[in-house]
Amino acid sequence: MLRRVRPSAEKANESLSLASSYLAEARQVAGVGANRMSLTGAYMAWFHAARAVLFRDGIREKSHYCIELYPEHM
Repeated sequence: MLRRVRPSAEKANESLSLASSYLAEARQVAGVGANRMSLTGAYMAWFHAARAVLFRDGIREKSHYCIELYPEHM
């Protein structure tokens, strides 16, 4: 579920921007007690930060789960 593609600094930066936005929103909703929504935002921040590394390295993921496997299998 991981495949090689052309590395893209642009896509990596876009994913980092998304990660930052999700993290900011997660902090915001946590401040009003929306813990489940905060957790979802934190997860999405992690996902997009990890995806930025994949784009930088020229890897395309087809599943959230496979991101966890990347360091071990590439």
